Amino acid sequence: MAQSYKLIKEVLDRSVSQDWDSAIDEWQIIGHDYVQSDGECACGKQHISELNYVRNRYTDSELIIGSECINKFFDINIKGIHPSIKRVNKDMSKSLHFPLVDSAFTNNIISPLEFKFYIDIHGKRTTSLSEKQKQWKQSINTKVLSSINTINLKIN
Repeated sequence: MAQSYKLIKEVLDRSVSQDWDSAIDEWQIIGHDYVQSDGECACGKQHISELNYVRNRYTDSELIIGSECINKFFDINIKGIHPSIKRVNKDMSKSLHFPLVDSAFTNNIISPLEFKFYIDIHGKRTTSLSEKQKQWKQSINTKVLSSINTINLKIN
């Protein structure tokens, strides 16, 4: 409970709005990182390894939010995004979590044609794709991962 209160206080202190529901709409994810359990969330929880960097669009304040607290901000399934980024960084033929691809499209990182292609192949095994399809998928994965810090996962 104390951690939750500290998170709310930290967010409100760095927001224009002073009510939680309006204040969280001011924030967007600007990046993420994995560390060796030495990170600290804005709620005060220490020794976290999945860090989400968020920035307020109006005040330019930034906070580090852990994987548990980030769900207080966003409606999308953040938990699936981090593992997919790790997985695809290791093997570019793997698939990204669909909400991340959707956000990349919404943020104009990938084209409508690339988005449609990713929808069409979503859930298909790499072995069932042609060589050209595999290359295109890897190209899209590279685009999304190289732009990960500019993708706004909170789409209003």
